[in-house]
Amino acid sequence: MEELLQALLPHGYSDDTVLYIVVDLIARVGADRVHDSETRLLYAQLNLTAAKKATNTTDFASALTCVKCGISFLPADYWQNCYRLSLDLFNQCILVEWASGHIEQMTTSLDEVFNNANGFEDTLRAAMVKLACLRMTGNRISEAFAYGFQILEQFGESFPAAPETGIIVQELLATKQLVTGSQNES
Repeated sequence: MEELLQALLPHGYSDDTVLYIVVDLIARVGADRVHDSETRLLYAQLNLTAAKKATNTTDFASALTCVKCGISFLPADYWQNCYRLSLDLFNQCILVEWASGHIEQMTTSLDEVFNNANGFEDTLRAAMVKLACLRMTGNRISEAFAYGFQILEQFGESFPAAPETGIIVQELLATKQLVTGSQNES
């Protein structure tokens, strides 16, 4: 791998170009032909890096290919032995599947994270994508609000299902006072 990098960089290839060439070669080799555990984890990490770069340039098809390839290089007990890498790969997979419109596959990846995360904080990236998906999917806005309130409750913030009119008026007046007060100070 190091020899390939050294050979390509002096010839004007950017680091990103080299990365994409490398992950393409890794995908062609395939996970079933690589048996060394350190090499498998390196290949998974390289594919995650390429998937993030592809996502940032909105090349979701390439990002999905990279993230799926990266997941294929994880060991059988990946959640136990390489937790952070597994979490990062699946979170990236969720984002890319959603951006690509692969909602059923995204749901499977969401389940993978929600069922294996070590804590609430580790589910937040997945929950953010799920919330965005609910919010933007047809007539599921009520479900999105309910899910968003569920997440906020995990942070200790609770909201009444049907707030009393007095509370609404009180909050509107407080907001008006804040807006009016900030305009008077300007």
